[in-house]
Amino acid sequence: PGLILDLACGSGRFWPVLAEHVNRVILASDNSQAMLDHARTHHPGGLLKRVKTFQGSAFSIGLSANAVDCIFCLDLFRHVPGSDARLMLLHEFHRVSRDTVIVAVNVGTPVESEFRQAGFKILNYQEFLPGSRRWCVYVLRKRG
Repeated sequence: PGLILDLACGSGRFWPVLAEHVNRVILASDNSQAMLDHARTHHPGGLLKRVKTFQGSAFSIGLSANAVDCIFCLDLFRHVPGSDARLMLLHEFHRVSRDTVIVAVNVGTPVESEFRQAGFKILNYQEFLPGSRRWCVYVLRKRG
């Protein structure tokens, strides 16, 4: 994907990995402007030229429909308690992404039916740290 939204990006710890492809642009959003400001102090200028930050809520992303190729949301999604709140997020992700969504889920959280309800199919999943049995990362593709 050429345009990625790192949602609830926090300190931007995944920006170096997301920026490995030189043609990729990263939009980074967090609920906290202070966290976004902090993140911008911890990365080299060359990387920051390709990262555009904005404050906002993951439940109401300030972007148009089909605005990005991929939404990357590792930290926030796995901390959202309850199916109703996760479905709200997933529906917003479906609206904003053109293609894929990458989320992390605590192991044992029953989310696969929620993915389908929100209009996604599972492309792949794996443990974030193999053998840790703490959380899994899912790659989802938007259906129709």
